[in-house]
Amino acid sequence: MSTVAFWNFDSDGRVLRYDAWLPNLQRWNAILLGADFDDPAAQDAFRRTLCPAIQQRCTGPNAQYGSGEEDCAAELAAKPFGNYDEAWGDNIACRAIHVILARIRPEIHCPHVGPNGGDGPDNYKCVDVDYSTEYFADEKLYREPEGVPFTCLDKDYSY
Repeated sequence: MSTVAFWNFDSDGRVLRYDAWLPNLQRWNAILLGADFDDPAAQDAFRRTLCPAIQQRCTGPNAQYGSGEEDCAAELAAKPFGNYDEAWGDNIACRAIHVILARIRPEIHCPHVGPNGGDGPDNYKCVDVDYSTEYFADEKLYREPEGVPFTCLDKDYSY
């Protein structure tokens, strides 16, 4: 599977920020799970499996849905399914990715699977945004001037 990503690390090799895109992730998931994500029945079945995973992984201070699976199911029933090839937005595909990530870092990713898609101002992921505005705004996203976050500071880029 192909990946297109921009990464920025600190001096200890920890990820500071990234922007990643996995083309054909929708097709890969369809083959892996044997599901047609364009089929409304398959989408509904997937929504039903997502809520128990959210409730299991997002507990205590990371809990997202007040009265449990019923609240979760009602919230997710109102959201579009989305598309894994464009896994941002207030949709099921985005939450499906972040519920997997919640196993590793629930304090970061559980808000992304919740009803608001994050807990701002700097931790929104599964929300509707104008991608061309939000993801080409280095100053807003990374608090650095346009073009700085994904360049090597010691390299001269003038030609």
